[in-house]
Amino acid sequence: MIVELKQATVKENVQGEFELATLEPHFYVRLLSYMKKLPKDDFDKVESMLNSLVRKRQGKIIHLADSSKLTADLSKKLTIEEKLFYEKIYNTSTDFKKQILGDHK
Repeated sequence: MIVELKQATVKENVQGEFELATLEPHFYVRLLSYMKKLPKDDFDKVESMLNSLVRKRQGKIIHLADSSKLTADLSKKLTIEEKLFYEKIYNTSTDFKKQILGDHK
């Protein structure tokens, strides 16, 4: 699982500024389950790597969700948690714009 995390981090860093690498839908669930079994020192190291990956992907998701609806292609790249996050950001951003600009279409 640590190898998968390292690979995911490398892939994410290689992607463009607003391009996401693909993670399988249950990546975070599986990783957190694995982490619970680790000794404290190892847990802390893996948690640090995970935080780095999450921050990177979170920033990309916020940028993408602010400007467009979730597409089928993008949805395939996101975990279950990330899809929910994307939808919340998109809906909040859309509501904010409606408050300021009105509902003109």
